[in-house]
Amino acid sequence: MRIAFVFFLAIFSTSINAQLIKSPDEFLGYKLGSHYTEHYKVVDYFKTIAASASNKIHLQSYGKTNEGSRPQP
Repeated sequence: MRIAFVFFLAIFSTSINAQLIKSPDEFLGYKLGSHYTEHYKVVDYFKTIAASASNKIHLQSYGKTNEGSRPQP
């Protein structure tokens, strides 16, 4: 999951003005990779990026968890 996070970050960081968004380290409050990052925090980070660049990024839900109540972006 960390590899996918870094991959998407690299793609979006080239098309988004870096001054408008926080780095993952700033957003999480620790250096990326130094702690386990829960899924909801990764999702929150991408939601923050999407909100700051809504004309360039669109998050799309593609399913639900086994519990059926929590959509996954």
